[in-house]
Amino acid sequence: MKRIFSAKTSIKPVSEQTRFQHGFTLVELMIATTVFSVFLLIVTTLVLQVTRTYTKGIVVSKTQETARVISNELSRAVQFGGSNMFFPASTPAPGTTGYMCIGSQRYTFVLGKQLKSTITNPPDQTSHVLVADSVSTCPSGAGSMTITDTKAQRELIGENMRLANLSIEQIGSSNLYTIKVRVAYGDADLLNTPTSQNVLCRGQAGSSQFCAVSELVTTVEKRL
Repeated sequence: MKRIFSAKTSIKPVSEQTRFQHGFTLVELMIATTVFSVFLLIVTTLVLQVTRTYTKGIVVSKTQETARVISNELSRAVQFGGSNMFFPASTPAPGTTGYMCIGSQRYTFVLGKQLKSTITNPPDQTSHVLVADSVSTCPSGAGSMTITDTKAQRELIGENMRLANLSIEQIGSSNLYTIKVRVAYGDADLLNTPTSQNVLCRGQAGSSQFCAVSELVTTVEKRL
């Protein structure tokens, strides 16, 4: 006896087959793209703001550290430099070279000019701002000195910085001395008066560059 099996195939309607094959419409893709773009814009803005704040902090920190290093070096020189000291009678004019001697240390400096390894604006920039070196005899009297590149000379100012003020004054006839150091960082267009001893930063909103000013006033006692 032969048994005959018949297979029945059920065919679903086309509408029922395509019900589960639903994709994104053009409008949905546009909405998703817009949301993703807004998210990327927010993230990019936050990253740029954090980077700007971090870079600004580094500039301020470097400027403060430079002023502190100069003040500390001059303080030690005054304390232990002995009686051989020479300071300019008046603050040199901006752009002119001045010098001071403490013991065997000589400090040659230019006020108001920005230190640049590559000079693009000669009236505002220079290759040396504050150089320290040792001399056998410290000269006394007015005059100017030429800064030359030698291994014995140390530049105490960092790139893009300028020395706004540098002075050492004796308090009366005592052994106390007041040391004033003011360092500014930034191009001339970021400073209100680049050659002034009281230089300050302009508003930096929207600028990609940064400015910082640090001033230290220290009183030290000569011990030797």
